[in-house]
Amino acid sequence: LEKMKDSMFTIKMQMTEMRSMHAMTGAMKRMQRVLRDMNKSTDLNKTRKAAIKMQQELLKAQLKGEMLSDVMEDALDDDGVAEDDLVDQVLAEAGIAMTGDLASVPTSGVANSASESNPVAVGADDADMSDLEARMRNLQNGDE
Repeated sequence: LEKMKDSMFTIKMQMTEMRSMHAMTGAMKRMQRVLRDMNKSTDLNKTRKAAIKMQQELLKAQLKGEMLSDVMEDALDDDGVAEDDLVDQVLAEAGIAMTGDLASVPTSGVANSASESNPVAVGADDADMSDLEARMRNLQNGDE
């Protein structure tokens, strides 16, 4: 009885293997038909011409991109000179001369405020400062 069970199990496994082989053979036959039909419908000359045209268009786009980059670079380089001229013109109209001589720049308020712990506004008197401090306290407390 044990021997018959083993034989039956072996036969069942062989049947399962044969069924899966048959399914795989059918799938391969269908795939062969699909590939054959695709090969018939594909025109190699058209495909080759399309690939060549695509390559040419990509080269054109690359060249246009390089040309545009060069133009933009040139345009941005020229603006530096134009900006300097415009700044000089505005300063001349305002009556300010850029000579590099900084001796006339006031330094009295800057040096004192840097050494103190509380900054002081240049030209502010005590009444203005107390008013500003009161407003600042109100803002910090959320009263105003």
